[in-house]
Parts: sequence; C-alpha cells; structure tokens
Amino acid sequence: MAYKRACPKQTFYADDFISCIGFMARADVDSFIGDLIKGGLMPFKSGACHDVAVISQFTGLTMPCDWLELGRDDGGLAIAWQSGTPIGPLAVPEGWRYEDSLSKSAIHVPPGQVPEALKFLGMEGPVEVYLDESTGKKWYVGRTDKELGKKAPTAEEIALSNKYHQAGWKLIEGEITLDNDIPPSRIGWFTLRKFRKAIALFEQALEIVPSNWASMWVLGKIYQRMNDDSTALNWFTQAYEIKPANPDMAREACRCALNLGRGKAAVTFALSALNADPADPGLIANLALALLISGDAQKAKEKAEKALSGHPADAVAKNLLQFINEVIAGRIPYPKNLRE
Repeated sequence: MAYKRACPKQTFYADDFISCIGFMARADVDSFIGDLIKGGLMPFKSGACHDVAVISQFTGLTMPCDWLELGRDDGGLAIAWQSGTPIGPLAVPEGWRYEDSLSKSAIHVPPGQVPEALKFLGMEGPVEVYLDESTGKKWYVGRTDKELGKKAPTAEEIALSNKYHQAGWKLIEGEITLDNDIPPSRIGWFTLRKFRKAIALFEQALEIVPSNWASMWVLGKIYQRMNDDSTALNWFTQAYEIKPANPDMAREACRCALNLGRGKAAVTFALSALNADPADPGLIANLALALLISGDAQKAKEKAEKALSGHPADAVAKNLLQFINEVIAGRIPYPKNLRE
C-alpha cells in the first residue's frame, strides 16, 4: 500500500502480478526510480532489471529483463505481462480508443535531444506546453508533481553548459583522482588557483542547466581534494538526488559523510550504492564503517565478514574486521569519524 501511495495516482495501473506507472518525461522516470531506491527497492542489478523495468512504448526495454514479456494487441497498442503468467483481457478507460490516443499520436524525443523547432510556452497545470515553430502545432508533456514548473533546457543551453563543464575539466585534468585508494599529494598554490577557476566554470555550467549532475559531481571531487568534506558532501548529495541509481554518487557522498562522522547519512548512501552493485567489497566495507560510526558494531562486523568472505585476500576487509573486533572487545573506543 505504501508503494501505491508513492506512485503518481493518475497513471497507476495493476493486475494480479505486476503494476504499471506511466510517465511522459524520462526525467520523471529517473526521479521516481530514485524514490524507490530510497524506499529500499533495488530497481536494477548487474546490468539487468531487478525490481523495476523501464519500457519505452517506442523502443521497448531499456535493459534486459527476464521476468517480463512485451508485445502488442490486435490494435497495435504496446502491452506487457509477467513471464509465465496468462495474458488476460486488456482493460482501458471507458470510451478510450487507441486511434485517438496519445499512444498513437505521440512523438519520441530522446533525453537531451529536444528539436530546435520546439519552443517552450509555459505550464498549463501539470502539463508543459511546446510550440513546433516549423508546423505551428502545439505539443503537450504531462509531468509529475515533483517536476512541475521546471523548464526543460534547450539544446543551446545544454551545449553552452557542457562547454563550461569541459573548460572546467580541462583545467583540473590530472589534478584530481577518480580512485580514492590513491593517497592525495599536497596541493600547491598553482593547483589551488586552477581549482578556484574551475569551480567558477562548473558553477556557470549549473547556472545555465541546474540539473547538470556531472558538474555537481566534479565540484564534489574538487572540494573533496581540498579536504572540504562538508561542501563536497553538499555537491555529491545534489548529484545523488538527480542520479540515485549511479553508485558513484552515493559512494562519494558516503565517504564524505564518514569523514564528517555523519553515520546515519553514511548508512543511507552506502545502502543506496549497494543497490546498484551488491557484490562490491568496497561498498560493503563502506556500509560496515558507516554502521560502526553509527554505533552498531555487531551489524558492522556482519558486513565486514561478508566483504571478506567474497574476497578473502582483500587486505582492507581484513584490517576492517580486525578493527571492529577490537571495538567490540572494548580495547579501543568507537570511532567518531573515518579519520580516527
């Protein structure tokens, strides 16, 4: 019931086996999947659908799914059903006809590829209205409440935002490491000067396209490199809100939270990262550390043992388990943060 209440009410449908929620914008799909992850579901696993399948009525499944079948009814309407279950009668709203529906007349616009001829006119309630200046025809995009009033960036805005992003990245390339296992070198004044200039460029990119999560993530990495975990966590959290299914967002946010001693936040981010890659020993170790800093050494020990059982030669997992055992035995106090 909680799941049903979380779904957009006007587009929720279900039979005895599966439920279906309809969206007209991919941004709303990603936002809803983020909500499901925060609620404890695992939408995707090992590059395939797990709890959730994302389907386009134009192009089909967005990734492999072994529990769902797709097809079309006699009238051409796209349909889906759980594998191994009977196909029952198709139920549609009273008076609804495929020939007169959006399913028949809609156009497919891939994310980030809005045609230049489409001009955003504004909102009519929860609906974005666009004018095709090449034909004079209006197009409508229904949005979920979470996204109301957010104008989609134009192709020009996306290109300009990416230009600032690339300029910022060119400045810092080689100055930040994407591998946190490599000890950072000392930051000199020249590198710090480049960081400041790059920060301004990434912030300009975000002024133009506020949803540019890649710029948020790199800003987080810069501040992380500058040992400003608080500001880094803010940027990683914003990127995570947009791309919760990307384990890199949750992983980096978790590390900053651990450094700051925010155990509960670190647990949340660690669990989210594990949803995307449940077997990653590093992510399991992060969860163990988060639980330890939160004050739950027994659960931390269980996770550390799990990380070690999958990778017996992993030195990090071995040292972590030994440290947790020392805490449980009372020989050393609970750590307040990752730096202790």
